Amino acid sequence: MWLVHFARIFRKSLFRDSSTKRVLGIVNMTINLKKKVSSVFLILAFSAVAELLTSVILGRALPEAEFGRFKFVNTVVLTLGTLLLLGQNTAIIKVVGKNDFARYNWKRFVLFCVVSAALLGILASGVAGWYYRFTYETVVIYFAFLAYIVVEYCSSILRSRGSYNFSMFLSKSASIGLFCAVAVGFLIFKKMTLPALLWVYVLCAAIPVAIGLWITHRFENGAEPLPRNVVQEGLILFLITVSYVILGQVDQFFIAKMLGYEALAGYSVIITITRGFDLVAMALWFVLMPHYAKGVVRPIKSDAMKAGMVAMALALFYTLFGGWLLHFLFRGKFDGSVFLIGFFIVIGICKVLYAIPSGIIGGRLSQEYLKVFLLASLVGIAINISGNYFLIPLWGLAGSATATMVSWILRVGFSYWLVYKEKTGHKRGMIEEIRWESAS
Repeated sequence: MWLVHFARIFRKSLFRDSSTKRVLGIVNMTINLKKKVSSVFLILAFSAVAELLTSVILGRALPEAEFGRFKFVNTVVLTLGTLLLLGQNTAIIKVVGKNDFARYNWKRFVLFCVVSAALLGILASGVAGWYYRFTYETVVIYFAFLAYIVVEYCSSILRSRGSYNFSMFLSKSASIGLFCAVAVGFLIFKKMTLPALLWVYVLCAAIPVAIGLWITHRFENGAEPLPRNVVQEGLILFLITVSYVILGQVDQFFIAKMLGYEALAGYSVIITITRGFDLVAMALWFVLMPHYAKGVVRPIKSDAMKAGMVAMALALFYTLFGGWLLHFLFRGKFDGSVFLIGFFIVIGICKVLYAIPSGIIGGRLSQEYLKVFLLASLVGIAINISGNYFLIPLWGLAGSATATMVSWILRVGFSYWLVYKEKTGHKRGMIEEIRWESAS
């Protein structure tokens, strides 16, 4: 009994010290953050396995040209969906995440954004259909990207409320549903035509829309409109997102037009094989960005070192087993693309490292620094597009991978430099403020 009594006294004396409280609070926050990142990563990993198995089934069963065409339609959907969000999903996290849901009329704002995207999407999907000579695929692209946008807004609202796990599950449920549909379809019918596959793809994209709307419509909604400056920041972040999308997707647009869908199929399977890097990067950004938006101070150097260690472990794994995975999963059908793995290992390391400054850039960077990063991103766009345009005729798929790799290296380097500048500038500002207050 005296041990219990002593423990109670010690606990009371410990919590009288405010600095001790802060230390324990930071420790608890770190543990909670690790749990959140881990749980989000598990959901991402589960969806990634589903996406991988979908690609394996389709890659084995479909002719290379049809498989490449399906992967390209998916790329167009993701690209248009990301672009036509216009960065406003991030604006919701920055504003509503900091304040009470009952303050802002976020429902009206989301409705306006979705209607605007639907109208712009008619033109965007039509242009894509004309340029790449699509027929029914144009309609598939339109409805699928519109569903993607609605789900992303619902996911952002859930993230603003701290529901990271369900938010991520909702965002990735279409991929899981598509795997189930493809597996059952090939199990029962033994084959599936490309048109049928694409309409199943649309259906799987639409189901999460109903779930997301059903959950979020019950959340409280205020009367005050979202601040204009935050909407403007969202537009700046949108332009930054454009550069990010170009880094991740534009190479496939060039390959589809300049080398054909068979070459794109080989390129796409390497992206699928090396998805482990994307999972880690997405899990880190998904949880850290809202934390940075709320003003939570974290040791950036420590976070970057931990991310780098994970990235190097993945790089070692893909160096040793990447070629074997490619041969085993696709039965040697795409072994001719194995030389691309080295490029995507470097790109993957960059993606994981970029997750740390990306969370700060999207979460708390001021407009001044956002504009600077936007200008640097535009330079990266020019390098990537010109690199693909000039290098693909010379080196084929290796030329496209080289352009993407160089662009990623430059983006990561500049993002860390900018975050460092912002941090040192903030410290100088605080020191000057303290000096001014002392003098007065």
